[in-house]
Amino acid sequence: MSEKVHFYLTTYSQEKVMVHEATVAADGLSVKLLIHGMKLGFIHQLKVMDITTTAGESLLHNTGYYTLNEVPGGVLKSPQMHKMSKTGNIIDQPKRTNEMPLNWSNGPKLKFDIGTVPGLKFDFKEIKVKRRQRIQFTLNNNDDMLHNLVIIKPGAENADKVGQMALELGLDGPDMNFVPASDLVLFHTGIVQPETSETIYFSAPKEPGEYWVLCTFPGHSYTMRAKLIVE
Repeated sequence: MSEKVHFYLTTYSQEKVMVHEATVAADGLSVKLLIHGMKLGFIHQLKVMDITTTAGESLLHNTGYYTLNEVPGGVLKSPQMHKMSKTGNIIDQPKRTNEMPLNWSNGPKLKFDIGTVPGLKFDFKEIKVKRRQRIQFTLNNNDDMLHNLVIIKPGAENADKVGQMALELGLDGPDMNFVPASDLVLFHTGIVQPETSETIYFSAPKEPGEYWVLCTFPGHSYTMRAKLIVE
């Protein structure tokens, strides 16, 4: 293969991603790419330009397509999908899953209907589940205020941190449903209007522990919290 190799990778939505590194195998029959910006569920186009064999022959086909469904042995750090806010801004909230995953052929293992009570509280103190169980949470906002439901990693200090980060979102808060883009956040709903509801789907964490359930609407997280106990 020649030393001069150029790669161009874009999605059908015309959002370009970057190829940071291309490593040619010792036998010259494959190339390992280090790519930033790929997105779960998107079809990506890979076009290889100006590449020839040592004999000067060009590729028979220089364009390929790849749908990113999972990252075997790795972690996908780029956003899963785009959502449009009411103000027309595009936000990324891959931890908000409102449709049951297609591979849940038997549906969720457990379903919980969660309500609100006066005094900025959920109508439960704790819920117990097993590790990796398929869970359906429905937040029924029977209050006269806005609320959301956010599940975060264990630790009271983490609950405090997420609540503070939600406060610091400022003008971006409404578009982000007052959910900070933090590794501490595992799953969440959007902002649920009074007398409405929202359902999310998730698999319980694989690590046992006492996970926190918060409402991160500004000023609510210090009293409106409960526990998801994973056994």
